[in-house]
Parts: sequence; C-alpha cells; structure tokens
Amino acid sequence: MRERLEVGRASVAYGTEIAVRDVSFKLAAGHIGCLLGPEGSGKTSLLRAIAGFEPVVQGAIHIDGARVCSVKSKLPPELRGVGMMFRDCALFPHLTVGQNVGFGLHKLSREEAIKRMIESMHRVGLRDLRDLDRRYPHELSGEQRQRVALARAIAPKPRLLLLDDPFSGQERDLRERLPLEVRDILKQAEITALLATCDEREAFAMADEIGVLSAGRLQQWGDAEAIYHRPVNRFVANYIGQGAILTVKAAPGLGIMTEIGFLPLPDGGASLQGRPYLEILLRPGQVAMHPAGGSNAELGNAEVTAKTYRGVEALYTLRLSSGTEIFAVAPADNPYRVGEVVHVKLKPHHPAILYMAE
Repeated sequence: MRERLEVGRASVAYGTEIAVRDVSFKLAAGHIGCLLGPEGSGKTSLLRAIAGFEPVVQGAIHIDGARVCSVKSKLPPELRGVGMMFRDCALFPHLTVGQNVGFGLHKLSREEAIKRMIESMHRVGLRDLRDLDRRYPHELSGEQRQRVALARAIAPKPRLLLLDDPFSGQERDLRERLPLEVRDILKQAEITALLATCDEREAFAMADEIGVLSAGRLQQWGDAEAIYHRPVNRFVANYIGQGAILTVKAAPGLGIMTEIGFLPLPDGGASLQGRPYLEILLRPGQVAMHPAGGSNAELGNAEVTAKTYRGVEALYTLRLSSGTEIFAVAPADNPYRVGEVVHVKLKPHHPAILYMAE
C-alpha cells in the first residue's frame, strides 16, 4: 500500500524547548491516523510541522514520497496539498458560509468552485442549509459550524487532511456522534487524514492507526487492538482504557501465576527465562465475576468497592484479598452491589493478558 505520509525522526523546537523528539511513523493513503496524548505531549506541534507552519530541527517529512521539509529545506504550506481543520473551527466571521467553504477554491473557475462547494456541503450533511451567501458563522449552531469547517477543509480535495482536536468544546452527545460521522465522510471521499486528540474514544472511533505521544515522544504506533491489548510500556497501558497492572510470579516453562488464576503463555513460558517476577496488564474484559462460594479470604474472592453504569454494562472496581484493585465489566442489571464479595477468575477465552518487563 502506498504511503501518503512519512515522518522520519522528526523533532520540533521552540527556541531551546523541544516540543517533539525523534518521532517516526507512516500513514498509508486512504487511512486515518491519530496522534493521541495529554495536553503538552506535542500533538499540535507535530501537525503544524506536517502542515508547514513550523520547521523541523531534526529529521524529515515526506508526502507521497516527496520531501516537504527537513532541516535544510521547507516547502511552503500552500504547495503541500495539506488541509487543516482547527479545534475552534476557525471560520472567518466576516465571510458567509458559502465564502468560507469556497475560501480555498480561488484557483478554480467560478462554475467549478460552486460545484465543489455544493458537493462538499452535501458530503458533510448540510443539504438543508439555505442561503449560503447570506448566512454567517455566528448564525449557525455549533454542530453546523463544525460541518462547515469540515466542508471547507475537504473542498480543495487535499492529499492529506490534518484535524487538530476538532471536537473539543462540543456537547457530549456530539463528541460521541461526530467522530463516527466524520470517519464515514473521509472514507467516502477517500481522504487521508491525521487527527490529534486527548480523547481515546475519538481515537478509537475514527482512526485506523493510533500513535500515543508523551512528552514529545511517540510511545507506540499501531491499530486500536494493538494499542489496547498490547501496550509497549506503562504509560500506554495506563493512558489507554482502564486496567490494572499486577506484579506476578513467573513459572518458567509453564506461564505465570496470578491471584485469580494461572495464565499459560503461547510460547510455553520460554520468554520468561530469567524473569522471576513480571508485570501484566489486566483489562476489565479479561475478568469474569461469579457469586462467591466460600470465605472472604478464599483465593480469587474480591470485594466490590465501586460500580459505574455504562448503559448496558457496568464497570466494577474490585479489591482482592492482597489489597490489589482490578476491574471487571458485567451486564448492568446483574445483582452485584458495592460491599459484596464475589469470585473472580481469568476468562479462558481471553488470552490477551500482557506481561511487560521494564
């Protein structure tokens, strides 16, 4: 598959402060990537370097195989074929909706520009927005402004679209719904895109591949399943989803023993040689809950310390006899209550428990 974007050992700095350090990844044409991380992790700085608004102090960035920036050279933003959608929509308040959408189409004929504007508006679901040349951004709802901003971004048919935390500031229901809609829009338009966000739900809803950033460094790049079930270090494990990191005893040649059961490993435990104690990541979906059948101190028993409803299911916080806390999910209408003792064990059909030796 052809690479649309390649970032090779790129670093971005503001004076003496390094914002992005030695980041490398590739994004195939037609794919949607995501830079996921907390505030200050370097997401926006990296997007700005790809767009051409910031230089790199190390490494290079290629689009469709052509180098667009390095330490020695920098292609102007307008020649990169890159579109950008900002977190606050950044619509021009003095321009009408139609003028906003058509802002980047000045090189086209009037007829072609109007055709492209209408096509883009329809693509983002704004077929019923009337009088485009007479309505201004302040007259629109937040969702409509978001769609206008997306229409403006895709109208020039960029080779690469960058989205900088585009759903921040939106109401909760929109933040849950819009990422899925935007993904469908981008896929239908065959636009390669790179999203930056702090919200893992947006990342999982939109992206084919996710890069987790921390302190300007790319911790891991992979699909959602790999990021969630096979994190490469503690930061990724803790930042993505919910889970417990447990220190367990290794049984070389067999597997590992946990407080809630034995875990055989695919290689028969050969990889455990020389590692008597390991850390494993236990996700909620890997833990089964049952009514307790013995004393509170029985192996595998745990006390329910919290229950959080998530619609059709509930997330349980469980305290083992050692004091270690783990998590489990179960149907929301099950009878387990806070303070109750339940029996927990590893699900036999869930082999994706990870061990990490750091």
